[in-house]
Amino acid sequence: MKKEGINTLMMKCVILTENKIWKSFFENMARGKYPPGITIHKNVIQGSQKGKEIHYKLDSKKSTQEIQMDLMNLFKEHVQNNENHLSVGQGHTNWTQVKRKVIRDTLLERYVLERSLSYQLTHYVAKRLLSLLIIGLMFKTISSKNIFYSDGYIEEIEGFKFIPKKVLITKNFFHSKMRDEVVSTIQTPCYLLESWNLYLQELQTR
Repeated sequence: MKKEGINTLMMKCVILTENKIWKSFFENMARGKYPPGITIHKNVIQGSQKGKEIHYKLDSKKSTQEIQMDLMNLFKEHVQNNENHLSVGQGHTNWTQVKRKVIRDTLLERYVLERSLSYQLTHYVAKRLLSLLIIGLMFKTISSKNIFYSDGYIEEIEGFKFIPKKVLITKNFFHSKMRDEVVSTIQTPCYLLESWNLYLQELQTR
């Protein structure tokens, strides 16, 4: 199982999990952020937790639900001890309340990961989407009013629509010369670079 396959498996565990703390745990695993002392090598989760050796093979013959339950039993103590750390962004009712950049970045990654699994986005498209969101927030072309957020999850970002394997951008985030009704698609390598260059050109003419 390749790394992208493992990430997809962990996101499937997120969907099966109702508890928000465990959702955060599996989301971290999907991003390659494993518990301290833990690595994944050749489909084997291995390492040690508080002196206890861990060696678990991700068996493709097992169902996602079986793997989910195995991992929850395996890392139960870790999650209980790190509950506050895993409660990323919970308790906030809107995006403006999320002040720390590291938490905002984590929530954006969570949003992209969930959409990637739901709409079968390629790794390339997901990375381009995340880059576009970060650039938009950095230069305030995407604002808090564009982000619909509640209790640890971004529910929707205005101007982005998803169809299988594609992201449609329906709002002008970079430059005023593009009309809002024009729909751009994140699927080709040149899109972000072209948009970024146009944005820089427009800044120079203001």
